[in-house]
Amino acid sequence: MFGTDQHILKWKPPHENTVDFKLQMGDFPMFDPQDGEEGLIPDYHAMPSFELLVHYERNDDRFFAHLYVTEDEWQLLKSLNQQLDGRIIECYKDSTATPSRWRFKKDKDGTPRFRDDKIDANHISTVNSVLQSIEDGVSERDLMGAASVIAKAWKKRHPEEEQAKKRMAQRTIPSAPNGTNGQPALQRNGTAH
Repeated sequence: MFGTDQHILKWKPPHENTVDFKLQMGDFPMFDPQDGEEGLIPDYHAMPSFELLVHYERNDDRFFAHLYVTEDEWQLLKSLNQQLDGRIIECYKDSTATPSRWRFKKDKDGTPRFRDDKIDANHISTVNSVLQSIEDGVSERDLMGAASVIAKAWKKRHPEEEQAKKRMAQRTIPSAPNGTNGQPALQRNGTAH
């Protein structure tokens, strides 16, 4: 089925409920160089703000939230020596913080999970669906606790599948003559019999 199948319940742990945002770097902090130059200049060594954009329609990406980045993560981002602005980055909502905040998902090596296979951020409708999933979150413990009730309800709604499983279990598969798959059986010395 193309698109969303409303008959399937898909469960993910909270940290896997992610959104692909377009990353837009904000302004760098300004500082006064005090070396004879007039006015404030951007401090390109300091951490800028990071804005997360969502997709609405062609050529229409809009601000959604700020990305929370620690100082260590900023140092990591700088050390990549890669363009950051305009890339698609996978993020999760860190609900352990108060207030909750968006963080970038990390690969096993600790680097951000950039989605360079995509040119657009998730559509706002997808973002809203993910947010609803987060809001209605079901823990693994809750899911495991309800597993037997879910299984019984499934069997009650789909008795024909249970009957087919029982019929398959009752069938015996005849063994092939002379060994497996119709091939002669081999003795230890490699000769067939």
